[in-house]
Amino acid sequence: MTVQALNHSSVIARAPSRENGFELAATLIEATCALATVPTRSWCDSVAVAVSRLFDHSVAGVLVCTLAPGGALRRTHGVGLALRCRIEPPAHPGVRPDSDRNNVQLIEQMRCGVSAVTHVGWSVPDPLPVRGEARTLPGLPPSDAANSGVWHPGGPHAMFMPARTSAMVVGIVSVGPPSLGRALVAYVGSRDPIAPASDLPARVLAVCLPLLARKAALALERTWSDKGSWLSDRERVVLERLIVGRSVPEIAAELGRSPHTVHDNVKSLHRKLAASTRGELIARALGRAEVIAPTFNDA
Repeated sequence: MTVQALNHSSVIARAPSRENGFELAATLIEATCALATVPTRSWCDSVAVAVSRLFDHSVAGVLVCTLAPGGALRRTHGVGLALRCRIEPPAHPGVRPDSDRNNVQLIEQMRCGVSAVTHVGWSVPDPLPVRGEARTLPGLPPSDAANSGVWHPGGPHAMFMPARTSAMVVGIVSVGPPSLGRALVAYVGSRDPIAPASDLPARVLAVCLPLLARKAALALERTWSDKGSWLSDRERVVLERLIVGRSVPEIAAELGRSPHTVHDNVKSLHRKLAASTRGELIARALGRAEVIAPTFNDA
């Protein structure tokens, strides 16, 4: 699989097809477990790439948000978008396929539609489900008048209509105590002309939602109240080098910075990731969500 990161809110991925439900479940669970618990601006993109595996030809969106009862958005905290395409060999080696250019344009259109979303799109439970809830809804735009009333008018129409999905698997889970109203909302649309007949993708997503919620709590817990808790680009680069075993002097030499500056970056990483040891810091970056328990406040 190759992944092309376009920017902090869009990713295109290519993946092989799957033939059975066991493989689908194993693939999504593995991708979910591998998610880092680090507050980068691209974290929601990574989640979107993970859940896009529900279909071979898909479009996925992820919202981390604060909700009012019923599903209205009070605050959008993070957005991720991803496309998943079947592998198609290029007609001419070294020449970018037209489909790649079209996918880039599609992601741009979807990102422009994010601001129009004022509701998750369907009636959500109150309180928010701590174990998560997933279901299959008609694709966007709805295929007929009967289905047009399934989606809430303020839902993700502007995001997903350009992709013209045949079916949408949607899921929601509380991030932390339901009383805070914080949620992770996932949308995965099949771009195949015929809607899938099975509800297996929705059941697989439901299994993964509690783990996604825990990952979100660990990665983003401080960013709800402190915008300065997001990792800077420099801190992210330093963390990547720490993961592969580089020392502070080695990192400083590679980046052309003084050891003192890199040491300050490392101290900032420890503070932002609430890690008291280098081992905890690396564990966070590698997605080991069980290492540190999240704490919550209502800020």
